[in-house]
Amino acid sequence: TLTQNFAMEHRIFLRAILQLLTERDQYAVGVDVNDPHTIKVGSLKKAQHLMRGGIWKVKYVEIRRGLFSYYEDEMSDMTTGKLQRKSIPLRANSCTCRAVKVQKGVVSQSTGNKGYVFELIVESDVKWKRLWMTSSKEDRQSWIHAIHEAMIGGSVTRGDNFLDYQIEPKKRTIMKKHDGGGDSIVPPNSPYKQNLEEYLRVQKGVKNATSKEEYVGMLSLLCGVPLNVPVQWIKEHVETLSSSQNASKAFEEDSVSNGISQLWKDMLRDSVSINGDLFAGDSGHGPEQIIGELTRCIMKFDRMSLRNVDSNVMKKFRITESMALSYARDVLLSCNRTRSGGDSYYCVDTLCSNPDLVVLCPSSTVAEPLTVTVKHATVETEESRSSVLQKYSELSGWLVTRTKKQKHWRKRFGVLSEGVLSFYRHDQPRPHGLQGQLILAGATIQQSSQSKTNEGDANKTSINETRGALKYILCIATSDSKSKMEQFISFPDVSIFAVWNKALTFAISPARKTNAQTLCPVDMNNDNNEQKQTEQNHGNKQHGGDRVGRDDNTAQDEHFRKQMLKKHSERMKIKSGRARSTVEILVRASAMYKICTTDPQGDEEEDTWVMLQTSFLQKFRLSGGPNGRIMRGEEVVQLKFLQGLVSDDAFDTVFG
Repeated sequence: TLTQNFAMEHRIFLRAILQLLTERDQYAVGVDVNDPHTIKVGSLKKAQHLMRGGIWKVKYVEIRRGLFSYYEDEMSDMTTGKLQRKSIPLRANSCTCRAVKVQKGVVSQSTGNKGYVFELIVESDVKWKRLWMTSSKEDRQSWIHAIHEAMIGGSVTRGDNFLDYQIEPKKRTIMKKHDGGGDSIVPPNSPYKQNLEEYLRVQKGVKNATSKEEYVGMLSLLCGVPLNVPVQWIKEHVETLSSSQNASKAFEEDSVSNGISQLWKDMLRDSVSINGDLFAGDSGHGPEQIIGELTRCIMKFDRMSLRNVDSNVMKKFRITESMALSYARDVLLSCNRTRSGGDSYYCVDTLCSNPDLVVLCPSSTVAEPLTVTVKHATVETEESRSSVLQKYSELSGWLVTRTKKQKHWRKRFGVLSEGVLSFYRHDQPRPHGLQGQLILAGATIQQSSQSKTNEGDANKTSINETRGALKYILCIATSDSKSKMEQFISFPDVSIFAVWNKALTFAISPARKTNAQTLCPVDMNNDNNEQKQTEQNHGNKQHGGDRVGRDDNTAQDEHFRKQMLKKHSERMKIKSGRARSTVEILVRASAMYKICTTDPQGDEEEDTWVMLQTSFLQKFRLSGGPNGRIMRGEEVVQLKFLQGLVSDDAFDTVFG
């Protein structure tokens, strides 16, 4: 019939789009070294080997999707005006990027100051390895995150903060010898630190239990209180402490193409609830309906978030149809039954395993529907509120500057990137001729304005402005263990002054150190309230509603930015290609398990010692535009325990 043909055409069309998206993600079709949309730019110091007295050369680095490019600091050919450039393809199957711990004094002896090093290794016909140095730990972590984000063919499901749980190879060996090393495996800054310490304590007691009383007694410590466990921590925990080959492969991820094939199979036998609407995979064209509905919801909430924005801005930074479909694919890949169920099972198994006493069994043959909640992205905490300044975290433009000891003002091209302000002699074709750098961590900033008529003749050669006009000045005072320095920066216009003041203030502030590339922990119990609050924040225009996250400071920032772009677009560049997130998605996949005795007596109530409910949770934030991305929150498995054989309703009664 006509309807069947129409549905089949849509299935073929959807499959074709997913295949094209997969090829794009695996092979980086369209990678261009001259693409103006970069993920991160800035200065790094490069070395080939790590040794005392080694040579570190300054490079200007640009990271694009699938490409790591760096430029010499001096012209290679003065006649053509070209800088020598080298580009490294970033592919997940051949690239490794990680922090490097160096011996005390090695870096400072070579560079004169303290530095933080990471290595980038490319495995091909010839192994390529280079060391890169930053000025702070936060800056190093930011570069490593940017490189992992730019890699093509990598995981589309793993949380963005997976680096926080990586264990150094040497430490892994020590922990195996000492049977885990106790709490040393718990990341000190993890928001789930208390949960992980409790997990290890109960795990040790369960492992050493020799009777039902001892076993149930240890698990009773968890009854009535949810235990939240990061999947990435479990992965490192299993690989470190387990000698089982199956355990080490428990969390291996398939390629995107294989994942899509498995996702389709899972959707055919599963059901998915999207914002309360239930879709059965085994109904007519179930997978197409699920993907289509999630894609539609993403676009709907994105358009609503941008409805009060200028039409040109909305057109540039909205989530397009292809982006929405790609995001929907990644979200469904993250929560598909094979992956979420496997992760949940191994989280429980590593905690409750005692082969001499118990066996872990599924409680029901019918799985609960996967739950996907799509809503507007909201500003969750005061610290994350600082993300309103994200567009100012990378900034460049011509500046007039001098130090306290210098008498004359000098014109320099300034590049602000992740808490480091670099001054260059030239800006084209790429910033080069590095003249100095300011490490802004711990610095103080003061602002003032003064008339140029009082500055003397020294400024005439540096500042070609109308005499008698008002000039705005920022004074940045930095200090380290050896010296103190004051850097003055002059601005002829209030709008440029305001933007740089915002950017530098944010670079100095402690809020910058909170990793803006990772999401806050999932709120396990407040989803409905958040949704209501989000709707209230948006409202209708007639009732005074506005787009999420917009406050007086944001409006003021936008005003200054627009004025600056109108008047001084040729003198200054804001790296604002990445819009703020407009859509937030929370996925939940639940399952029920029974912990039964290995010596059953035929009485289910007597043979069942403990029952537990698992919920796989992950949060995503989506943004549009040229550098739009999906931010993947921490994958968490929530465990709820009750003693004996109980019904599913008992969990709702106890845990709410």
